Amino acid sequence: MAEARRGDRGETLIEILISLVIMGLAMTALLTGLAAASRTAGLHRDEADANTYVVQLAEQLKAVTYDTTCAASPYSLTGVVPGAWPAPTATVKYWDAAAGTFTGSCLDGNTALASYRKMQQVTIKVTAPSGIFDSIVLVKRYQS
Repeated sequence: MAEARRGDRGETLIEILISLVIMGLAMTALLTGLAAASRTAGLHRDEADANTYVVQLAEQLKAVTYDTTCAASPYSLTGVVPGAWPAPTATVKYWDAAAGTFTGSCLDGNTALASYRKMQQVTIKVTAPSGIFDSIVLVKRYQS
């Protein structure tokens, strides 16, 4: 065996334990950062998917003819959002020329069908399972 020289004392157990604690803290911080990045990436993916689906539903709704039934939700939104996601919603408001705004009722005080509004404001909302949502508002005009 080689003789230990005077300057080669080696490391003590305390020095090794302190270095292990420092490395453990560094690894914990690194893993925490990776977990946060993974969680954020999942939320951003849901946000991008929700935006894609809401735009596709808006395009689908543009192709549908104006609904004159005055139903609370006259448009059905189907076929775009995956089954694991909650069903998208479409809320409809009708133009009130007297008030200069959209209202929830399609009749302007008269019950005659001829007096229904000629414009609809449709809000489409898509919600991801994570709770992230996106919505879009479009206006449909009655074409006689």
